[in-house]
Amino acid sequence: MAWSDSPYGPWTKSEAPILSPSKDGEWLGHEDNRFLVTSKGSFDSHKVHDPCLMYFNDKFYLYYKGETMGEGMNKGGREIKHGVAIADHILGPYIKSDYNPITNSGHEVAVWHQGGGIASSLPPMVRRKTPSNGQKMESISRSCLTLKARQRH
Repeated sequence: MAWSDSPYGPWTKSEAPILSPSKDGEWLGHEDNRFLVTSKGSFDSHKVHDPCLMYFNDKFYLYYKGETMGEGMNKGGREIKHGVAIADHILGPYIKSDYNPITNSGHEVAVWHQGGGIASSLPPMVRRKTPSNGQKMESISRSCLTLKARQRH
């Protein structure tokens, strides 16, 4: 993260990333191949990227995209899920939510304030079915999910 008192700078860069991949997966050998793993780990064990920062209920919510080690195909596409990390201060520390992943698919992290919560646009989901008569059918669903964060006591 970088910050400044002016959009023209000077800018100060943090010493370390404010969010990192989970450290619970295990690579198989030393070959540079994202599919070869002994253990996949969490949904964000390989990469965290595409952050979107929201301020809500006096906290900072960092929504992000996570990719797992040894990723496979999910819902007809790459195995990408969204997560959220929460902080009291904009510079962190950011703590990943116990409810992660907060989606089971998705590419772009698109979130906004909506109806007293934070809404997320989930991509169209295409399902391809082959019924017993052999004809292929496709159905598309579009979703908008409103996430309401609750204060923990």
